[in-house]
Amino acid sequence: MTRPQFHTTPWTPAEEERLRAMILSGMSVEDIATEHRRSVGAVRSRSEQLGISLERVTVKRRRLVALGLKAKK
Repeated sequence: MTRPQFHTTPWTPAEEERLRAMILSGMSVEDIATEHRRSVGAVRSRSEQLGISLERVTVKRRRLVALGLKAKK
């Protein structure tokens, strides 16, 4: 019996930047996977390859404002 071949779509640099932004905004892995139309495993794997932690990041509201970003309420 042969194993099935999995065909994956390569991540583009724009998708990687969007992935970084979504992780830093505090989105769940499930929501990120849905937005990218990829599996949770694919998102976890890519973030690991890019050296991005999927643990929730807490950033003070003032720092976000200084960076020109909006804080989640």
